[in-house]
Amino acid sequence: MPKVATGLLVDGPITDSHLEQAQAVGAGYIHPDVSFLTQEQARILMNKDFKLNVWTVNDPKTMARLNEWGINAAFTDFPAGVTV
Repeated sequence: MPKVATGLLVDGPITDSHLEQAQAVGAGYIHPDVSFLTQEQARILMNKDFKLNVWTVNDPKTMARLNEWGINAAFTDFPAGVTV
């Protein structure tokens, strides 16, 4: 199903191995854990044409920071409470 978007869910720090896996399966998305994602990593991933859907963002200040970084989306437990 080549038209179905795929993403790599990363639980922990993002490594070169994760990027190789994502590229090998044609994933267009990386789903990083917010606890480990840095602004520099976000920039590198987006420069490699990956879209970022970060999980799990439950804090409005964190959501605002990630929006400034240009992420595509975030997973949250409280959608009404973390909008910016």
